Parts: sequence; C-alpha cells; structure tokens
Amino acid sequence: MPLARIVDRYLLEPLFRRMFPEPRDRRVGARVVRKGTGELRFLCLAGAFCADTATNWSDWIADLHNRFPEADIAVVNGFYFYWPDEADVMRAMISEAKALLADKRPTVIIGFSFGGLLAKAMTVDRDHHDVRAIVTLATEHRGHLPRIAETRDIRLGVPMDVDIPTYSFGGWLDVIVWPWTTFTDRSRHRFFATGHFAFMHRKATRTKVLAVLEEVVRRH
Repeated sequence: MPLARIVDRYLLEPLFRRMFPEPRDRRVGARVVRKGTGELRFLCLAGAFCADTATNWSDWIADLHNRFPEADIAVVNGFYFYWPDEADVMRAMISEAKALLADKRPTVIIGFSFGGLLAKAMTVDRDHHDVRAIVTLATEHRGHLPRIAETRDIRLGVPMDVDIPTYSFGGWLDVIVWPWTTFTDRSRHRFFATGHFAFMHRKATRTKVLAVLEEVVRRH
C-alpha cells in the first residue's frame, strides 16, 4: 500500500472523524434560502465535513444578497467525508442539484473545496440545465490524496473540465488543499495569499471573489 494511502487511511481519516463528528441528521436536500427579484440564481455547494450548508454559507449568503438582490440563493445540504465509501451521499447531492437545475433558470454555481468537484459532476449533461458559470474555491481539481482521486475519478467520474466557463481560486497559504491543484486546464484562475477556510469566513477574501463574480454575472 503506497505511503500516501496509508497516511490518508490510518492517520487523516481518524483525525478528521474526531475533528468533524458525523451529525445525527445526514439528510440530503436542495433548497432556496434567499429569494430574489429576478431570474438569476446562485447555487452554493459546501465541501466535506460541512453539516448544515446554509449555516456554513451564512456569510456568503449575506454578501451575495447584498451584491445581487435580484438573485435567488440556493444550497444543497448533505454531510459527507471525502473518501470513496461516501460516494453514495455525494451522488444523492448531485441528484438533488440536478433536480433543482432542471428548471433551466440561469445559474452560477459556487463550490467550496470538494463542492467544486460536485459542481462539475452535476453539470456534465449540458442539455438539462442553464448553468452560466462555475466558481470553485480551494477545490482540489488535480488531487494529491489517493482516495480523493479515487472518489473523483472512479466513483463519481468527475472530468477535469466541463463545457461551462469555470473560474477557480486557490490560496497560497492553504495547507489543506495544495495551491497547485486548485485549477483546471481551462479554468480562469487566481491565487490569493490566503488559507483554505478564509474563502468561506474571511471578509477580505470573499470581497475579492465577489468582485470577480460581478464580472462573471455581467459576462454570462
């Protein structure tokens, strides 16, 4: 067994299970958490270990509502770990998102960490949605942990790129997802001098991403 897989299985997994205990309620579901006045919709996808998506995205939801009052803001709930035996939960989240996107409202998806991979998985079939752009925050597109790669490539079949404009962001100070794994072959990428969770909880980092989002909305 390769050393990286041993470290992931016998060191990181027990550590993450202690740091992020599994919640009692692991129900999966998509819902709108803020109604807007127009057709645009943002769909927010949390990463692994996030029990309540709306709670974890509360800062983002407030910022998006202030910047884009015309837009609906939706989330897909579902607690999951990143390893392969959690693939059924991820598939359920993808299915819920596809059902939401089937109304073909113009949508921009924002995916944090592993959520960026789910965003690509749910938008492969271009005929069944109107996703205008995907924005990924500290997402491990290229993968350095073997079981992330197995989940992404084998269990979910996530492609490196989809036929949708993709805007990726990485943090030079990210010790959870290596910076050089956070972009794809075709994404428009930016690095910030920030860490992993700063993309969710640091106002200055969100403000930089929101400035790009304004350009994305105008462009698409």
